[in-house]
Amino acid sequence: MAREFRDDQGRPWLVSLTVEAAKRVKASVKVAGEDGKEKPFDLLDTATINQTITVLRSQFIVMGEVLCALLDKQLADRGIAPDQFLEGLRGDALDEARKVVEQEWIDFFPNSLRKMISLMARKMSEVQQTMMDHAEAQLESVTVEQLIEQSGAQSMKLPESSGSTLADGLIENCVLQEMPA
Repeated sequence: MAREFRDDQGRPWLVSLTVEAAKRVKASVKVAGEDGKEKPFDLLDTATINQTITVLRSQFIVMGEVLCALLDKQLADRGIAPDQFLEGLRGDALDEARKVVEQEWIDFFPNSLRKMISLMARKMSEVQQTMMDHAEAQLESVTVEQLIEQSGAQSMKLPESSGSTLADGLIENCVLQEMPA
């Protein structure tokens, strides 16, 4: 059964993962392997389930390429070039498309594998949410001064006396930036 999502331009798309669709993805989409070399993205390789989930959730360009491969017949039928389709993917629309692909991917497998893959995906979601919550809490507690300190930028203190003025007119300990015209 196909699943639907709408792109950022409101166009509906039906995603259905079949062996043939996965072959199209494998033939056209490349990802970095463990050795750093490019390799075909094989959605159906059960030996790389963890990597597949990670790629689908974090590599948005790859996700767009996967969608183009999965939707190639719909794109052709509508006369929409892949780059035009990709122009309609961002933000919430891209996230919804990713969720649809991930659920199609999970449901592709037989029940015995589906349970394990679904559990793995849920656990990874829990870990990601916990990490995100922790990072947000840390950011909320950081002051602007601490961020400036960590960035290594010099402070914007005014000179104590005219003796602090350098010969070229720059003030010591002051970072000057060119203002846009």
